[in-house]
Amino acid sequence: GMARKDWAAAGIQDLSLYEAYTAVLSSPGDEEPFLDSFNLDALYRNNTFEGQSEKMCDISIKKNLICTGLQYAQYEGVKAIENNNEKNWDEMFAFWNGVYDSRVDSRLNKGGPGSVQSSRDSEFGTSFKEESISALLAGQVAFETHSQGNLTDAELSAELQTQFDRF
Repeated sequence: GMARKDWAAAGIQDLSLYEAYTAVLSSPGDEEPFLDSFNLDALYRNNTFEGQSEKMCDISIKKNLICTGLQYAQYEGVKAIENNNEKNWDEMFAFWNGVYDSRVDSRLNKGGPGSVQSSRDSEFGTSFKEESISALLAGQVAFETHSQGNLTDAELSAELQTQFDRF
């Protein structure tokens, strides 16, 4: 599953983002992937969550699932950059945004990390979701420009990295 995704085994060359998460979120000596471990601890109320209330564990599971979606979106973004693959760029949006077509599901723009970003933007008067969407769209333009022969592979990768950093 997404919480157990091994970026190295999946062929990702640049592991710096994953390693940064691991450095902060992994427990020393824990062999489980940190996202999976965190959810299992909350689910069984042991290790990190030993002695915590059921409500605290339930909230933690929900929040960690959002983090899992965000990290998986980032995985897709890194894969898109390394492979100049538009499908992965599209999946970055899908995992970040959640449902984007009301014909598929009535929970339009809900449930994904992007919906949390919307909420925080409204609470703090910021526009980070708008900036993220702008970066995602600019990545799409870069793919289109590349397909027309107006960007080399190297230029496409560089532009995707710029937009990923904005995201």
